[in-house]
Amino acid sequence: MNERPPSNDLLDQFFTEGARTYLSTPLETETMVSEPAGSIIERPLLEQAERAAPAELQAYWRVLRLFHHSGKGGGMGSNDQRPVPAVFEPFLQAGAHAGFYPCWVGTGLEATCLPLEELIRQSLNQFAPEAHQGRLIKDQLPRLLLGFRRIIGQKGIATLVDGWPTVRDQFSKDLALQPSDAAVLDDLGRHLPRSGYLIDFSHVGILQIRPFW
Repeated sequence: MNERPPSNDLLDQFFTEGARTYLSTPLETETMVSEPAGSIIERPLLEQAERAAPAELQAYWRVLRLFHHSGKGGGMGSNDQRPVPAVFEPFLQAGAHAGFYPCWVGTGLEATCLPLEELIRQSLNQFAPEAHQGRLIKDQLPRLLLGFRRIIGQKGIATLVDGWPTVRDQFSKDLALQPSDAAVLDDLGRHLPRSGYLIDFSHVGILQIRPFW
């Protein structure tokens, strides 16, 4: 039985080997910098400020909650460079390369092919055309699309009518929807087509679409 104590040398080497090639400072030019003996480092101190009034604090938390809930507002950044809530990152990445997919392929009298995002937007605009109507659902559209992607990923291809209940229920659970928002989500379900198939991007995606046309 090996009685030697464990060593981290190999693990350290795993992380450091070759790392220097990615550093901008060559080994021979590295220098050690130290503070002069007896020097005092002055650290900046924040000035004390008066505590904000309760109404002002409440307004601040309302803005902050809206930012993390929808990715809008927050009072920071410019039009070209705005902060994004960290929890949104997976959904934004999912939509960055989506393009046309996932798509909805209609059958029968509804024989057409649309990006699923466009189909949902058209359905929302039928009963909530104004920007403030159904705003939460519109803002969270990437989350809806991700839910459909999960359904398609499990089955390879799915029908809209069968996939919607699962996506709707998970969406409501994740966001703990208020009754007013839940009503908008139900209205969306009633305005979505009752037929058609959902297909996501893959090397066989176009072959899956062709049989329905």
